Amino acid sequence: MPTSPAFALGTVPGLVIASLVAALALVLTGYLRQRARARRMQERHALVLASISDHITFVDRDLTVVWTNWTPESGGPPLVGGHCYRVLVDGEEPCPGCPVPTVLATGEPAEGVVTLEDGLVYRVSAAPVCDDRGHLVGVVQTSRDITEKRRLAERLQQAEKMEAVGQLAAGVAHDFNNSLQVILGYTELLASGTVAGTDGAAQLGAIRRAAEQARDVVGQLLTFSRRQESRRQSLDLAALIDDQAAALARVLGDAVSVRWQRPARPVPPVTADPAQVQEVLLNLCLNARDAMPGGGVITLELACEETRPEEAVPAPAPAAGRYVVVSVSDTGEGIPAGLRDRIFEPFLTTKPVDRGTGLGLSAVYGIVTAHEGFITVDSEAGSGSTFRVGWPAAAADAAATAAVGGRRSRAAGRVLLVEDDADVRELAAAALVHDGFTVDTAANGRDALARLVESGCRYDAVVMDVALPGLNGWTVYRQAREVCPELRVIFCSGHGPSQLESEFRMSIPDQEFLQKPYAPQELTGRVRALIGSAPADDGAAG
Repeated sequence: MPTSPAFALGTVPGLVIASLVAALALVLTGYLRQRARARRMQERHALVLASISDHITFVDRDLTVVWTNWTPESGGPPLVGGHCYRVLVDGEEPCPGCPVPTVLATGEPAEGVVTLEDGLVYRVSAAPVCDDRGHLVGVVQTSRDITEKRRLAERLQQAEKMEAVGQLAAGVAHDFNNSLQVILGYTELLASGTVAGTDGAAQLGAIRRAAEQARDVVGQLLTFSRRQESRRQSLDLAALIDDQAAALARVLGDAVSVRWQRPARPVPPVTADPAQVQEVLLNLCLNARDAMPGGGVITLELACEETRPEEAVPAPAPAAGRYVVVSVSDTGEGIPAGLRDRIFEPFLTTKPVDRGTGLGLSAVYGIVTAHEGFITVDSEAGSGSTFRVGWPAAAADAAATAAVGGRRSRAAGRVLLVEDDADVRELAAAALVHDGFTVDTAANGRDALARLVESGCRYDAVVMDVALPGLNGWTVYRQAREVCPELRVIFCSGHGPSQLESEFRMSIPDQEFLQKPYAPQELTGRVRALIGSAPADDGAAG
């Protein structure tokens, strides 16, 4: 019987078919293996991305989330297909601090810090994603939760602040208690008559020195906080050091020798506050003395230098121009390398906690910076130190402020003294009366305003504290000016002018200000100057 044609296995067509089947099987097997490898790789990538605590998100140019590892399965909200700022904070635009818009605008990586409404804080790093033609197609961002890190940093900062305040309090308490010991002790002796038979001049001198030391501690605190106002004038530094060299030698003690090397040629004057220049000089010399516990030599030098813009001078870098440079060198122990870059930090001190506030060099830095000067230090451990302070030279046409000396004739004029502290009021009134003024006093703002109105504005000058009960000083001044438009006032305060509330400074920006504590002669001199500057036809009575 005839049969259908068939291919025997041993024939050529049969061999071809078998080879094709084998090849297809091999290809299919390879394909399946590649699929399996790709699936396993994708699973690994998903596992890795899911295990990353940072939130990785890819957004397109419209800020729509295309992909993220922060999914509902990982505890996050459903972000894919939406805008993260709408889902997370129900906002209409990206969160403040988000760097993604910056990346889209510039095509450059950017970073930012985003704080959500629930208090969580994220540091966000964003980078552009481009296609194979270099076109920006989106942004990938990585968000790291730094909330706890921020809280820990804030707690650490608070702890450091409290430690610094404690160290400051210990140093200030030590210095103040020494001053108060002298003041209270000698006043008690004088009051009890224990020093009878003497005129008490020595004791009064000790009381005054102790009070000046306490005043200097407050001045350092105000300078450190940048709240101390400068009274700048044209100043001859050579003459100032001439006057201070002997006093410095007495303060520093017998174990320390002070050598003042006058400049070979005259140096120009500087524009500076004489009291603050003296404070810088004293602090640097005291610092040098403390670096020489066994005694030594402090050398003071003065020179004029020209600084060019390209010269890099640290702490801080000065502008180009002429500077008069004061150098203070010692033969002490030098500054260890680990502390050299930190010596101007507030509260940093190597002394015991009861031996200083750690404000000396930071106060120096604050004063020099406020004067647009510079300060450098050259020191090696065991080889001594040299501090160089550059003060900007005054303009060529600047004239030095003439000092008023000699005995003055007795003054004349009527003064209203407004002060709520009874002791301060009595002291100021006594100084003004002794200088020849007629003085009326008021203890609060309402009494002062009433006296001004009742007198018909017949006072030549008003000396008024700022912080008064009832009505404060600026309120009294503002209301009194309505009836006394030519009112001339010297305001007094234990705070510096820059510490007073902005309303005060805006209301009376051009008035005279006297910083407490003031010397009686300074008070009377300021009142004399104020009355002397008044118009002759102002109608003031004596």
